[in-house]
Amino acid sequence: MNAGVYTSAGIIVLVEVWAAIRAELSGRELVAQISFGAFFGLLVVIMNVVLR
Repeated sequence: MNAGVYTSAGIIVLVEVWAAIRAELSGRELVAQISFGAFFGLLVVIMNVVLR
């Protein structure tokens, strides 16, 4: 895999973390927001593997 895919996945996670912090989420909401970001980042990597 190339660095672009990992960079894209990492950026998605960072944006979700930043959005959660900026929205002043706490507790479960914060964990849910970050989890969705990690999930979408992982989907980018999975799509790259599947489509190769």
